[in-house]
Amino acid sequence: MKEIIEKITKLCRGNIGALTILERLLTNTECIDILERYNICGSDIWQLYKDCCHENIDLMTDVLNKLPSENIKYHINHGKR
Repeated sequence: MKEIIEKITKLCRGNIGALTILERLLTNTECIDILERYNICGSDIWQLYKDCCHENIDLMTDVLNKLPSENIKYHINHGKR
């Protein structure tokens, strides 16, 4: 449990929106690992959820599990698609 708390603290970078999403992903730690592996942190996590996935956590988990990091980062940097 300590490891996941440290990981979440590092990933959220003080962004409360990111923390909220990471909390919702606690039942799917594989997605948290993907965010860490792709170096998607802080406000990027919130943008992925809010702008790219239309505030749909199930869509976000699908995106993380199915798309390569380049595609995810492109959508984060270019907003809603």
